[in-house]
Amino acid sequence: NSYYNEYKSYLSMTRGGWSILPRRKDRESGRLIRACTAEFIGSFSIILWGCQMWLSDPYKAPWLDKAVCMGLVTTIVAHIFSDISGSHFNPALSLAMFCAQRISLVRCGCYWLMQFAGGIIASAVLYGFNSKKVPGTLVYAEKSNAGVGFTWELLGSFLLVYVFLAASNDRRSHPSTLMELPVAYGLTMALLTYVLGPLTGGSVSPMRGLAPNIIASSFSSDQWLYFFAPLLAGIVGGLTYAMVFSLHYKHNPSGISKYNTSTLNMRNSSVYLDSTTLKNGGTNGAVQSGAVYANRLAEE
Repeated sequence: NSYYNEYKSYLSMTRGGWSILPRRKDRESGRLIRACTAEFIGSFSIILWGCQMWLSDPYKAPWLDKAVCMGLVTTIVAHIFSDISGSHFNPALSLAMFCAQRISLVRCGCYWLMQFAGGIIASAVLYGFNSKKVPGTLVYAEKSNAGVGFTWELLGSFLLVYVFLAASNDRRSHPSTLMELPVAYGLTMALLTYVLGPLTGGSVSPMRGLAPNIIASSFSSDQWLYFFAPLLAGIVGGLTYAMVFSLHYKHNPSGISKYNTSTLNMRNSSVYLDSTTLKNGGTNGAVQSGAVYANRLAEE
């Protein structure tokens, strides 16, 4: 019972509970449409610029070049859209966010559609620019050891899911800076591309593993591992992060007490702690603004 109560505290802290329909803020202001547009552009950019480096044999060196390219483009687009859509660009991450009860099922499904659409259209652009060849197609080389490839993709995706859930958790004791999620996301993608590249191609994303192959009409009997391994990691990672690590927040269920006024001013100066508020209300104005910030987070 005590663990269940702590888990419910975690859900209230993360604006949570299982949700099918978009949350109220999404329905009122059209934020879901803008977020879906951001997911489309981000997924398009990752495939376009990340896969263009794969003009040589995808399973030969230099893997460092491909890893750096994938890490940089992920960091850039994640920084652009982190406050709009959350910068998922990966169906496994969207599924993990739903399993952690941070987004609704409808938002997760809309993100999936936009991510696959962006990846497929980017692959079509590459197909036109590269003499009807699609760089970045993934075909597992070791056909007799599909289980090994599945395990590597599963472990890599699981690491990515945990990094993303941790970096996007705005209720941690030390609030995330604007660059924490993009940098953590980009560095993890660079690491996984470099390490897993010679083994599986380093997909860790159903969109990345399938979109180029769809346009190239190139599939193997082991293509399933690029789809199911990341999704399984998203389900397991999302559920375990929400249930196991909820214990870390039991002494700080709201998370707001850890926010000092300088942090609020840095992250929300244009809305919550502008100079007029501080001038008119002084310290009380800052405290009131912090309460408004907490209430608006809860509404979302």
